[in-house]
Order: sequence, then structure tokens, then C-alpha cells
Amino acid sequence: MVCLRFVLFLSYKFLSSWKKQSLIIVLVISGAVAIYLFSYSMLNGMIKATLDKSLGLAIPHVEITCLENESYIKDVNKLYSLLYESREVSSFSPRLIHHVIVRLGSRSIGVELRGVDIRREDSVSGILQYIVSGNNTLESSAILIGERLADKLGVESGDRVFIVFPNGKVLKVKVIGIFDTGILQFDESVVYADLRYVSEAMNETGKVNNIIVKVTDPRVAEKVSSFLRDEGYNARCWKEIAENLVKLLKTEEEFTGILMETILVMTSLGIMNVIILLTESKKRVIGILKSIGAMSSEILLVYLFIAVVYGFIGFIIGGIIARIIADIVGSITIELMTTSLRVSFIWDVKTILLSLGFSILASTISCAFSAYKASTLKPVEVMRFG
Repeated sequence: MVCLRFVLFLSYKFLSSWKKQSLIIVLVISGAVAIYLFSYSMLNGMIKATLDKSLGLAIPHVEITCLENESYIKDVNKLYSLLYESREVSSFSPRLIHHVIVRLGSRSIGVELRGVDIRREDSVSGILQYIVSGNNTLESSAILIGERLADKLGVESGDRVFIVFPNGKVLKVKVIGIFDTGILQFDESVVYADLRYVSEAMNETGKVNNIIVKVTDPRVAEKVSSFLRDEGYNARCWKEIAENLVKLLKTEEEFTGILMETILVMTSLGIMNVIILLTESKKRVIGILKSIGAMSSEILLVYLFIAVVYGFIGFIIGGIIARIIADIVGSITIELMTTSLRVSFIWDVKTILLSLGFSILASTISCAFSAYKASTLKPVEVMRFG
């Protein structure tokens, strides 16, 4: 039967005699843990920043569009009732979308004109928080445009431009406000106008061809879109709309995982070399202990216990190092596709627990070979060649 007190005593003796080597091992593990925590906390921050920036604004939680071969959403009043009654839906915004040309002098640019009730639109997309000049009171013959589009046209708030509708109708409108979301493609290709104004210009009173929905939690978006499809509407959740974004985030996560696996292998190999040397230095002691009755399982547990101690201490020190570096850095700005993101480091319980597992795993893997060799050592071999 294994004697736990003997295992703990022997572990203490080994550790106290390996001071310099133990310091090296702990520092190696601490460095690996610091990289692990720093990388994954940054990845968590990037995912959150990307979703916060995109969802609701460029990418709605749920989008309802026309069925194939139809120009407008049918049974729209029934749809409104379903959305009002759903507990998962916090708000929604009807739209009448057309592709038009904005013209000023010799400059003409094709854009997506969104006829909206601006208050409803803001409750879903939060567009009004990005207004950088002018005001947000959409009325007849007024539009909101992106800053990049304004720069291309050479206009400012208060200037007037022409809008050429698909039916050939040309209207002169006032740029009432300019927004800057930081999403380059969005800011140069989207224009907002009053829903009633657009519907009258296109003789489409009471019609909509697009509805965006904000849900209480992005995780239930798929459930809401599935329910609406069952009701006969063409609905998609944000994961279906933004497949490229989801793939990009998944790729980034996989890349970080590969990086961590590489670090794990390199750390384990480095520690393994030190542990093998330490085992060699204790062969005679282990042989004597086994000759007076120490069990192989006890010797194995000694090494595994030492590995856990190394891993836990390395986790504590590495965590402190990572947190200090993250606090010094604060946040970083990265370019993702066509937008810039300010990424903060996010520490969650899952990341911390995984880093602890990573630390102990690296240490245990490193000690496994030496632990096996030490536990299978035959006393007679040590006595013969020691």
C-alpha cells in the first residue's frame, strides 16, 4: 500500500536538493503560461470587439428579407405581431432598401439607400451613436451618409446632393448628418433616409423588403430565425449572414491553438532534458530506497507530485506576469478586414482554468518519462554500476 507521508517527504527532499534546476523549470513553465494567458485573453478580446462592432450595425442578429421572386415581405403585419410577442426579440426595424446613385456635380457613386424609421433603426443597430457632424433628425428630403462617402463626394453636413432612384426619379436631398462607424465599406456605401419619404418616392407606401431584428442574446438568434422560417418568412441569423466572419474568428482560434501546442511541445522538451539529468543524479538514492522496500508506485507518485508543484507554481507566476503585461499594454488596435478594432484583454474563468491545465500538463508530460524510468529502476543495477 502506498504511503502518502513517505511520498510527500521524499518529494520535499528532492525539491530542496534541486533548487537551481527547479528555478529553471518553474521559469520555463511561467513563461509558457504567460504567453498562453496573454494570447487567449487577447483572442477573447478580439472576438468580443469584433462581434460588438459588427453585430447590430453591419450584421443584424436576425435579418428577414423577401422570398425568392418577390419584391416585398408578405404578411408584414402578421410578422410584426410575431416579433412583438416573442420574448427573445428586444426590438426590430423595418426597412425599404434600394440601390441608388448619389450625385454631386460630376461625381456619382452607387450606394445602398435604406429607408428607415431612424428611432427604430437606432434601437437595433445603434447607428446614431456614430454621428460625428450634423444631427440625426431624419425628415423628408434629408439623408445620413458615411464619412468616407462624404469625403468622396466632397460634401459636408447641410450640403445638398441628388439621388437617382431605380425608377429614374431624381430628388434633391439635404445631407442632415454624417456618421463614422469605423467600418470602411459600410461608411462608403450606406445611406439612410426616412422610410416614408423613400416609400412615397418609389410608390411603395406600406411596403418593406427588409427587417432587422435585435434579440436579447446573440446565442438565441438561430432559434428566432428558425422559428420565423417555420412561419414562412425568409429569415437568417448572424452566423448565416456573416459566414466569412465566423470562419475568420474560428481560423484565428485554431491558429492560436496551434501556437499553444507548439509552445507546449517546446516547453516539455526543455523541461524533460533537465528532469532526465536530475533523475540520473538520484539513481543511487532511488536504488537504495527500493532495496529497503520503497514501491515503484511510490517513486512514480513522487515525480508526478513534483510535476504538479512545478506546474502550479509556474501557473501562479505566469498568470501574474501575463496580467502585469496586459495592464501595461491596456489595449491594442488591430486591423480586421475593412475595420479597425480596439481590443482589450478579457480574462474569464475558462481561460484561467485552461491555463492551469496547460501548466500542469506541460510539467507532467515533461516528467512522465523520468518518472517511469525512476519507478522501474532495479536496485541491483545501481549497486553494480553506481
